[in-house]
Amino acid sequence: MNKSILIIDDDADTRCTLENIFARYGFRANALPYTGNIIDILCRYEPGLLMIEYLLQNGNGGEICAQIKRQPSFSYLPVLLTSDRPRVLQSLGTYGCDEVI
Repeated sequence: MNKSILIIDDDADTRCTLENIFARYGFRANALPYTGNIIDILCRYEPGLLMIEYLLQNGNGGEICAQIKRQPSFSYLPVLLTSDRPRVLQSLGTYGCDEVI
């Protein structure tokens, strides 16, 4: 089982908090802001789970999720979209995420 989690979030405090929580439970967590090509990022970190903030400054987490799910080499990867805005949940059906937090 791959116990590596990749977290994509613009908020530095959120990234730090999530890294610390997952580390406490034995997961290797890497958290970074979205800065470019998601496929390159996935190849570099090889996560077993990806958490993406839905509303990013440089992208849309839902669209990034859809891009990942279209790639045969990463379509298996569980993707969790996160958001603190309830209205976002209404538009998630078309992105193919595995879960929403």
